[in-house]
Amino acid sequence: MKLSKETLQIFENFADINEKMIIYQGNQQRISKKNWLAEAEITESFPEDVGIYDFKQFLTVYKLFDDPDIDFDKDYIIIKQNKQQVKYKKSNINLIEVFIPKGKKFNVSIDEEFTLSKDILKKIKKATYMFKDQHVSFHGDGSFIYFKSHNDTDKNASFASFEVAPTTKEFKMVIDTERMKLLDHDYRVQISKTKVIQFHSQEAKLNYVFGCEMVSYFK
Repeated sequence: MKLSKETLQIFENFADINEKMIIYQGNQQRISKKNWLAEAEITESFPEDVGIYDFKQFLTVYKLFDDPDIDFDKDYIIIKQNKQQVKYKKSNINLIEVFIPKGKKFNVSIDEEFTLSKDILKKIKKATYMFKDQHVSFHGDGSFIYFKSHNDTDKNASFASFEVAPTTKEFKMVIDTERMKLLDHDYRVQISKTKVIQFHSQEAKLNYVFGCEMVSYFK
């Protein structure tokens, strides 16, 4: 089997979230950390569950080749092209901590929902990088929802604010920038009063769900 460009991009994104990965049998893949889940439906279907203890290393090895095939035997993932190959040792699945088991979902209410464009997402990412911000937030003031960057150490520092959508609700969902490792797509955003937020891309069949900071509120 081969990995498509889209699947490789998703796997690289997953590796940024957690380097320890279980590739599950089939085409429904996920990665999790504490109160943090990313899910994707990919085009390839894997024949078995495979544990990889250092997923970033595995992907670096994969990219040693221009257009490799992947096979599996009892102990190894075989990455090969023409007469060249690497046999990458599988990891014991039982030694890889899974924070949110396969099949388990965040079962929360949806109290506000809106669309976040790829353009605004890319801008807020650039702003947080430039300003070295620790948090971003979705702030609903009863009229509009704004996507903002925050510098926690200097309240007078530069910040970014982008109007996203109208709303009749008042809330502030604060997110650690470490969790904003979303691929650049348009997302349907769903917010829960329980301080959980979900980003869903229908185009990429990609879903991120995670908890917001405790200072968040929803009136």
